Amino acid sequence: QWNFYHPDPRPQEVRWHPTQKTLDALHTVNVTFVRVPSYKSGLVDTKLKDDLGRFAREHRHAAERYLVVIVSGDSDFTGDIDELRAEGFRTMILHGPRLKKGVDADIISNAWFPLLQRAGGEPPALAEWSSQTLPFSLHLVPHILLDRGRAVKEMQSQSGARININTNAVPCNVDISGTAAQVNLAAQMINAYIASTCMEVITFEQGRVQVIVGKGGKNVKAVQLESGAYVRVDQAAIGVTVTIVGTKEQVGIAKAMLQSIAGNCLVPN
Repeated sequence: QWNFYHPDPRPQEVRWHPTQKTLDALHTVNVTFVRVPSYKSGLVDTKLKDDLGRFAREHRHAAERYLVVIVSGDSDFTGDIDELRAEGFRTMILHGPRLKKGVDADIISNAWFPLLQRAGGEPPALAEWSSQTLPFSLHLVPHILLDRGRAVKEMQSQSGARININTNAVPCNVDISGTAAQVNLAAQMINAYIASTCMEVITFEQGRVQVIVGKGGKNVKAVQLESGAYVRVDQAAIGVTVTIVGTKEQVGIAKAMLQSIAGNCLVPN
């Protein structure tokens, strides 16, 4: 059984999305297309990891009969592969020109690009292919993933690189892959984003949570939509704390809107 995991079809948003002709061809050879919502980075990997765990639990009694094949160049599945091998499953990784350190399996093959060429694709020259990992502050993640990851999708569209915000890593980081030129451009864009983004925490008087949040969170949603900043409201012992993440301009707009909504009842720092 073969499963193909990919973000839910949104050709205008998802780079390298398979064509309908490709999906039809996969269907004819009994490949199951697993549709995963694409509103948040990393959901495809999470779905695949969950299904791997479920498969292992259901078939561990006959593990030696199965070969689990993962087509990916990511190192996100290292722990899952180790667990499968510990259960007695045979494992195989089919990857691109470069595989991240730490990935291990019974069979490791870099035949992905030759297979892509046989299927009519045009992979980049191996000498041009590159990847880079950049450190990324965890507190910036909610902002960069606002509006279904619009900022990440714009960077991918403009640079041509693949960008993945890896919140499972400690510390959090950003994985970038593509041609050398694409990776360099995407890295510049990520660094510019980091440099221009800040966080501010303000505190309002006790009892203002419902006023600030609004029915069904409508006030917070309105502030985020108009300002472009990420807003989180928390109840604390000293009052109602509001965390705002965005550019300096976005934070300023969001702060002014929140003060207006709450009635200018800020608690002095």
